[in-house]
Amino acid sequence: MGIFIAYILKSSFCFVIFYLLYKWMMANETFFRLNRTVILVFWLLAFLLPAINPSELQNANLVMDITNGSIDMSNYAALVKNSDKIQTDHQSYIIYSLICVVYFIGLLIITIKQIIIWSQLFRLIRKGKHINYDSYCLVIVEGEQYPFSWMKYIIISEKDYKENHVEIIAHEKAHIQHKHSLELLIVDVLLLLQWFNPAAWLLKQEMQSVHEYEADNDVLSVGIDAKSYQLLLIKKAVGTSRYTMANSFNHSSLKKRITMMLKEKSNPWARAKYVMALPLAALSVVAFAHPKVSEVSKTFSESKISELWTDQQEKMPDVKAKFPGDEKEAYRFIAKNIKYPALAQEAGVEGRVECLVTIGTNGSIKNVRITKPVNKYLDKEVIRIMNEMPKWQPAQIDGKAVESTIPFGVVFKFDGSNIQSESDTDIIVVGYGPK
Repeated sequence: MGIFIAYILKSSFCFVIFYLLYKWMMANETFFRLNRTVILVFWLLAFLLPAINPSELQNANLVMDITNGSIDMSNYAALVKNSDKIQTDHQSYIIYSLICVVYFIGLLIITIKQIIIWSQLFRLIRKGKHINYDSYCLVIVEGEQYPFSWMKYIIISEKDYKENHVEIIAHEKAHIQHKHSLELLIVDVLLLLQWFNPAAWLLKQEMQSVHEYEADNDVLSVGIDAKSYQLLLIKKAVGTSRYTMANSFNHSSLKKRITMMLKEKSNPWARAKYVMALPLAALSVVAFAHPKVSEVSKTFSESKISELWTDQQEKMPDVKAKFPGDEKEAYRFIAKNIKYPALAQEAGVEGRVECLVTIGTNGSIKNVRITKPVNKYLDKEVIRIMNEMPKWQPAQIDGKAVESTIPFGVVFKFDGSNIQSESDTDIIVVGYGPK
């Protein structure tokens, strides 16, 4: 869950940057087809870039094979003093939980709304009178209906068909020929994940506006009188279309559409500014790979709502859980029995595995949770040895046995390696390394 939330937040940031870039550099240019392409690329990049983390591409999966290694038991300290690290901040938990709940409720609402709109559209198409042509199908409906197109269908009222069908059909045919509906469909599906982000909605509006500019340009290019066409747009400018995912004849700002019709074609040299968008995308990749950004994402990704809830419910015990014997016996047990996977050594895999061990009310190991993984096989070995520990004396609150969580760190390193432990409670497992 955490990975997904972090990903969505990164994606939102991309949308803000790309929208501002488009409005600043490209929105007023008459390169309509190029603008369409740029906006669509921006949409795709906003979802792809946050998933790219070059620093993680170097990790390799290894085959598991377990053999004995040598153990350095020099680093031991009191176990109890690190137990405070497992407590989750209450305020952070509340905020995180609310974000998740609100996001998925909003996602559900927007999805249902979109399904309803699609069903209304299909119902309208079915009940209309169909006239098939080679490249499109004209759907004539009764009553008031704003003209619009969807895929190969042009929906028009009987009144508009009798009075202004030439201009309207020419406009909607342009939408169909340029496959504008397909682009809107892609955007609408992606928009579900960014329903909360104003920049994403605004970027969709920019795409719809470009669609209208391009269709208007095609209409005028076939010889239809510009003044009469503009007067028709003014006449049809009352109200808005219900079908925001379709190409509507009266969509977008009327003033802006007429301005773009009258505007001179942009200088071809203006295309050079589009190249400036490429460094921004590259910069985004670098930003997402930055250690601080990655650490924030990792914090989200290693969290689960259920885990946060469990941790939050735990109070500091009056009597903390105790391993049989003295405080160092838990470390001695782990150090004596843990193994270093042979193939991990041969492949040169080292690192520090962190975990949280939950002690049940009867003293048995209830759960082992890896909080800082290194390699799935090293992680499995840590989980194995933790689950094999004998029963503890459970923690107590007001004389009653309660569950508690203990942190452990296990450092897998090669003889002569520079890897250092981060805590004086770490268990250090020394292997022979690659042969």
